Amino acid sequence: MTNLAVRMEPGETSESFKVKGRGTLQLGILMENLRREGFEFMVGAPQVLYRKDPETGQKQEPYEEAVVEVPSEFQGVVMEEFNKKSGVLKTMDSGSVSDTMVMAFDIPTSCLIGMQGKMLAKTRGQAVLNSRFSHWGDVLKSETKVRDKGSISTMAAGKATTYSLMNIQARGTTFINAGDEVYEGMCIGIHNKDSDIECNITKEKATNNTRAGGMGGPSVSRAAGATAMSIDDFLGHMELDELLEITPGPMRLCKKNAKGLKSR
Repeated sequence: MTNLAVRMEPGETSESFKVKGRGTLQLGILMENLRREGFEFMVGAPQVLYRKDPETGQKQEPYEEAVVEVPSEFQGVVMEEFNKKSGVLKTMDSGSVSDTMVMAFDIPTSCLIGMQGKMLAKTRGQAVLNSRFSHWGDVLKSETKVRDKGSISTMAAGKATTYSLMNIQARGTTFINAGDEVYEGMCIGIHNKDSDIECNITKEKATNNTRAGGMGGPSVSRAAGATAMSIDDFLGHMELDELLEITPGPMRLCKKNAKGLKSR
């Protein structure tokens, strides 16, 4: 009611609605405000707004001009990531600071979602990414995924155990710590490969008289800490088949068909 840049429309069901804003940053700020006011809600992956060409009637999507300033040693990494997302290099010049490069790309807005966090991760936090609307263009025929890695979801409800976390961390990174409550279908981490996997993160170590070699040492007695994820990080990480549960306390990522959602 007070923000003219945000529009709300009815959703597909009576319990859902669509919120239209100017980028994931503005939507993330709105979600954080609701969270601090004590609301609990679930959001889907952000999507771009399409339009019909007034002359031809064909479906079009927005394109943006993305400018990246990065040290010269990460030039190849930046170009590789933008090529994966159908970005087209327009210009490349030397930066105002020595040993830096400024590259401008023409890229669909849908492919730019999540690129900010990826650039910071690939360049050790040294990349500066700015973008602005460029023009409306034809919709890409090939579907581009937000990320190139899958999710790790749990198939059981309960509390996460150190034993299970130690085993699963060989396959990826996790969002949770030992003792955190999980439900069936909840995404608890990022897989090292592009496919989704399921695990039982609540499984405890079997108690028997057999000694497991190497399992009693202090080097493997604790699991690594969870990866801290903010609302902006989740919005840039989510795929279309996932939902983000936002509460005044923890935030949980899950699959849309998660069986644990029916009891929540």
